[in-house]
Amino acid sequence: MRELWADDDTEVVVLVDASNAFNSLDRQAALWNCRILWSRASYFLFNTYRGYARIFVKGVAQPVLSREGTTQGDPLAMLMYAVGVLPLVRKLKERGFCTQTWYADDASAGGKVGPVREWLNALIQDGPMYGYYPEPSKSIVIVKDGKLEEARAAFAGLDMEFVEAWRFLGRFLEKEDAVRHYLLEEKKVKKKWVEAVKDLTETAEVYPQD
Repeated sequence: MRELWADDDTEVVVLVDASNAFNSLDRQAALWNCRILWSRASYFLFNTYRGYARIFVKGVAQPVLSREGTTQGDPLAMLMYAVGVLPLVRKLKERGFCTQTWYADDASAGGKVGPVREWLNALIQDGPMYGYYPEPSKSIVIVKDGKLEEARAAFAGLDMEFVEAWRFLGRFLEKEDAVRHYLLEEKKVKKKWVEAVKDLTETAEVYPQD
C-alpha cells in the first residue's frame, strides 16, 4: 500500500469500515464457498457450523441462536471469513476499477479519484450479497495535496472523513508534516491517559476495591 501511495497516479486511498463484519457474513454462502475454494477444511467447518451456536445474554431467559457469521473463539473464524468474502474480492478485482487490498474485514483501495469512487459504489452494492455491509460514515479517505476538493465532490453524500494522513496496518500513509502533526496529537492523548492512570492509582489507595 505504501508503494501504491507513493505512485504519482494515486490521488486518494479509501479505508473502508464494515458493519459488524464477522457476525454479518452470510454463513450458508461462506460454507459453500469453502466447499469449492477450500475443500480440505470444508468438512470441519460444516461440522462446526451445522448447528446454531447458543449465545446466553444476561437477563434473557432463552439463549439467542447464532445463525450468521463466524463464532467468536473459533480458531478458523478468520480463515473462514476470508474464504467467504473471496468471491466478492475477485469480482471487484475483475472489474478493474483500481488497486485494492484486503486484511480480514478491512477493505481499502487506491488510485485516481473517479475509479476509486466506482470501486466503492460496487462494494456498497455487491457487498451485502456476501454479508459485507460497508459503512461509509465510518470510513476514511486519505487525500494527496491538491485533490481535496475533487475528492469531496466525488464522495459527496457518503459522510466520509477526509484526512491527509492515517494509520494503515501499523504504518502511516501521509505527507511528512501531516504525520508530525498526527504524532504530536497522539502524544497529547497518551499523556492524558498516563495522568488518568496515575489518578486512578492514587484513588485506589484511598478507596481500594474489595
